[in-house]
Amino acid sequence: MSLRNIVQRCQMVSAAIRPHAGNLSDISENTRVEYVRLASLLITRARYAEHGLAEVVSNTTSSRTYFKRIAALRYFLHLQHQQLVRDAYDGQSSALHSQLQEHLDQLQTFVALRQDGFGGARRKRSSKRLALIGLPDDWRSQLCRRGARGRYANALRVLALSGCRPSELANGVLVWREWEEGGGALILHIGINGTKVKAAQGQPYRCISYLADDPHPLVAALNRQLNAEEEAYLHISVASARNLSVEIRRLARGLWPGHKHAITAYCFRHQWSADMKSLIDGDAVSRGLGHVSAKTRRLYGVASQVRQDGLKPIGVIADRLVRSGSGPVFTLAAVNVGDDPLHRC
Repeated sequence: MSLRNIVQRCQMVSAAIRPHAGNLSDISENTRVEYVRLASLLITRARYAEHGLAEVVSNTTSSRTYFKRIAALRYFLHLQHQQLVRDAYDGQSSALHSQLQEHLDQLQTFVALRQDGFGGARRKRSSKRLALIGLPDDWRSQLCRRGARGRYANALRVLALSGCRPSELANGVLVWREWEEGGGALILHIGINGTKVKAAQGQPYRCISYLADDPHPLVAALNRQLNAEEEAYLHISVASARNLSVEIRRLARGLWPGHKHAITAYCFRHQWSADMKSLIDGDAVSRGLGHVSAKTRRLYGVASQVRQDGLKPIGVIADRLVRSGSGPVFTLAAVNVGDDPLHRC
């Protein structure tokens, strides 16, 4: 087949694999990087698999994993197609014939995979809130003490006090204190730049506040860290959200070797949600979790899982209103986060 014919075939197949709704350019930068990494890994593995790319993509019992692979492959093939076609029209044809033929094979395999759909046995997903069952009341404090001398000490405290996502810690979270004139109290704030944010999804920014003299051990530990800093704030970040999760698993295994479920960063998120739901049944839970849909909070922690050392934030504010929410608004009205640059990480 001539180079021109291969390009035309690639053009036809590539047009057929574009999503029916949305735009590939709308994907966040973090998702783009992850898709390229995953698709490159799949294509590399396919070279050593008996049935090539189709075998590698389909080799999972998790529908979530399968569809993530499909999404990553679609994005990667779209990028690859643009580059190869550009090279072909620029006359760079010396090594393009084999590359375009391989690309065409990958496109055709993708079409077949999408037509066949997920064929594995669906594995029931277990909620991380189940992992909270059987843990001691002060499990967060114990785990944070266990990691107090490590590089993730402050990151663990922020996870516990805010329920933020590990990816949000990778972006950086800001912690600072502010005197609230109206109430005459010193307030500890945790400002989070959200991930999983799109035009109608997620909170771009949210802030969770505690009284600085709250006796909870985790609040006290963060206050001590602020006292030791020359600056008036802490910028807390991790180089890798994945490595943070690995460290949490390691610390938890050392503390509770017989615990049935793995303890991950999302367990902090479920526990924070449970604490909040025991205080108030309203949109503050959704805002604090970084959601704009009130329905999503049902997936995180339940009020019955609150612990004796439950957290008691005094304020939760966010950029966006929560859709279809009911219940009272839970904010610290005296705190104006819009004008102070410290409120943005």
